[in-house]
Amino acid sequence: MQIGVGYAYELHAAAAGDGTVTVAWQTGLSGPETLRVSTRAAGSADWSAPEAIATGGANPSELDVQATADGATLVSWWGLSYRRGFVHRPAGSATWGRTEYVPSDETFNSTVVPRLESDGRVTAFWEFESGNLKTATRAVDGTWSQARTLVEKSRAFAFWNPDTAQDGSLAIMWTTLDGDLWSLVRSNGVWHKPVHVGQVEFHTEGSVAAGTDGRAVAVWDKELGMTSDYYRINQVWTTATGAARPATPAKRRDYVGDDGFPDLYARGTNGSLVVYQGNAAGKVSVTADGGTWPQTSTLIPFGDLDGDGANDTLTTNAA
Repeated sequence: MQIGVGYAYELHAAAAGDGTVTVAWQTGLSGPETLRVSTRAAGSADWSAPEAIATGGANPSELDVQATADGATLVSWWGLSYRRGFVHRPAGSATWGRTEYVPSDETFNSTVVPRLESDGRVTAFWEFESGNLKTATRAVDGTWSQARTLVEKSRAFAFWNPDTAQDGSLAIMWTTLDGDLWSLVRSNGVWHKPVHVGQVEFHTEGSVAAGTDGRAVAVWDKELGMTSDYYRINQVWTTATGAARPATPAKRRDYVGDDGFPDLYARGTNGSLVVYQGNAAGKVSVTADGGTWPQTSTLIPFGDLDGDGANDTLTTNAA
C-alpha cells in the first residue's frame, strides 16, 4: 500500500507492543517541513495521511524512530542547526507534541540518539565541545531533570548510540584514542562505574543492546584487510558485559576480627599469607597470620571479576 508520493529518504519504522506501526522519512523537498510521519493503527490496514514535522528550518538526517510497548513514540533527527531535535507522542494519543531539542548550552552537541523509555520518559545524551558527555531525562510532562556528566571527553573518542531494556536498564558504549572499548550502564535508576570491554580500533563503529539487570551485548566489525579492488574485508566480533550489579549482596571480605570491616591480604617474601585487619576508618592496622602458601605461588591482582565492587586475586603455582 502506498503511503505517500515523491521520493523518500532515510525511511525508518518502529512498532509498538499493540501492533501500531509508525514510519518516518525525509521527502525530496527541502526546508523546514521535509520530515514526514505516518501511522498504521493496530488491527488496521490503513495508514494515516503523511504529517509534516517542523524541523527548525533544517533538512533532517540520521532519523530514528522508537516506540514503547504501550504505544508512546519518539522520532528524532540531526539537523544543520547542530542540535538534535525530536517530537514525542504519548501513549494513547494520536497527536504529536511540539518540536523539542536535546538540552544544550553550547552551539554544538553530538548526534547520540535519545532513548525512549518504557514509561514514556526520554533520556538524552549530548557531547559538548568543552569535553563531557552529559545526560538528562525528560519526564512525560515535558520537564527535564538536572543534567549530569557521565564521561569526560579526555577518556572518549566516539560514542555509540545507547539502548534501553524492557526493565529500564540503559547501556551506552564508547571508544578511546587508545582503542579501548568501554561500557556504562544504568540499572534500577543508578548509573554504575564504567566497565572496560576490550580493545578495538579507535574509529570502530558498533551497536549495543541492553538487557535486564544492566547486562549488555556489543557487536562491532573488525577490518582484516582490503581486496585488490579496495573493498574492506570485515569480521564481526561480539562480547557481553556482566551484570552491572551482583545477583547477591557483596561479601565484606572480613577475614579476621569478625568485626564487619573488610580486610586486606598479601603474600610475604617467604611465602606466608599476611592479613591486614581493616577498621571503621577505612584503614588497616593489625596484621594476622593467614597461613603459608608455597614459595612457588604468584599472586596476580586481576580486578573485579564478579562485579561485586571488590578486587579479586588470581593465584598461580609454578610447581
